[in-house]
Amino acid sequence: MIREKELIWGTNYGKVKLCIKDKMDEKNISISKMSRLSGLKYDVVLNYYYNRIHIYNADILAKFCYVLDCPISTLVIYEKPIK
Repeated sequence: MIREKELIWGTNYGKVKLCIKDKMDEKNISISKMSRLSGLKYDVVLNYYYNRIHIYNADILAKFCYVLDCPISTLVIYEKPIK
């Protein structure tokens, strides 16, 4: 059974982290190549690659999944807060 939790302002809830760099490196796809294959601007790919994004765009993530041929769960992880 899941215990109900109340969200409290200022609490550390952990964070969502992109692992796009790991998958691109694994498949030997450069930022330039991903930009060409996905149709995304180089700067957009660069920011996702280095996890500099705070608001994630579903369409952009879908393009990464398509080019990398992987589920989104490979590219996005949740890290629990350190207590």
